[in-house]
Amino acid sequence: DIDGNVVDHPANERVMSVPIPQLKEVPLRILTSGGIDKVPALLGALRMLRPHILVTDEIAARAILDAS
Repeated sequence: DIDGNVVDHPANERVMSVPIPQLKEVPLRILTSGGIDKVPALLGALRMLRPHILVTDEIAARAILDAS
């Protein structure tokens, strides 16, 4: 969610991914996503994973800065 908590969703059972605790231990974390509709998810991912690098578009970046 927007606060960085894992959401219980049926898609979680169909997606292959590295477990989140393991992702948090990666020495260089890069988050890539964009679009105004992705801003809540980006905020949640930023809060949860604390990436070192964010690659996004200007509109999403402005919305993230405005929200924080």
